[in-house]
Amino acid sequence: MRYLRYALLAILLIVIVSLSLANSASVTLKLMPPGFDFIYQAEVTLPLFFVIIGAVVIGFICGELLEYVRERKIRRVSSQRRREVMRLERENQELKKKTGEGEDDVLALLN
Repeated sequence: MRYLRYALLAILLIVIVSLSLANSASVTLKLMPPGFDFIYQAEVTLPLFFVIIGAVVIGFICGELLEYVRERKIRRVSSQRRREVMRLERENQELKKKTGEGEDDVLALLN
């Protein structure tokens, strides 16, 4: 399994390197469209592969955050059920001690 992971990481690295070599041209990113330059003017010139990789990373982070928020209800229910199971296990142990279950049958008759 470890070799499969290394192979997939190597393939991913080859794809990223080939992407960066094929898209090394510079592009200018502007914060505002041309009609709204009076509000705020900011622009930066970056290689295209930085823009592509940055967009992929930002998309991944947004997806993870949305999934985390979506699973909040599932985590809450799981936590409640875990507490309920612990409470019932404690109650079960107390009842076993009270009724003498787990003791020898002969000794249980003497009690």
